[in-house]
Amino acid sequence: MDRSYLYRVIVLLLVYAIVPVGEIILFVYLGNVIGNYLILVIAAVAGLPGAIMMLDRARRYAAALRSRIAERRPARAELHDLAALVAGALLLVTPGFVTDACGYLLFIPGVRRGVARLIGRALSHRSRDIAEYLGLL
Repeated sequence: MDRSYLYRVIVLLLVYAIVPVGEIILFVYLGNVIGNYLILVIAAVAGLPGAIMMLDRARRYAAALRSRIAERRPARAELHDLAALVAGALLLVTPGFVTDACGYLLFIPGVRRGVARLIGRALSHRSRDIAEYLGLL
């Protein structure tokens, strides 16, 4: 197994463990400052409008992606943007303030394109590995 891959998996697992702990600490702190019930209401409602808007944009990008595919033109940018929008929608429906902030950041086109590039690089690297493993390349 490649060491760099193992390091990436470990970092991903650490982030996966640290984010919920940070969310809990933020909930407790804000609950003490503002009030527990108000924080629960804000947390429940904060991501909903953004998730609805994000899914609407994702629907538009999916339509653009379908038209590019129907025209037999490359649709890499649309596919990457769509993946970033779906990731943003998932972040927005996940309860928490940090995840909502990250999801709302994906509304900014420059941030979304940067994330889309990262997702595209990761997917193209993995798809190449899978294709080689299956003997397709």
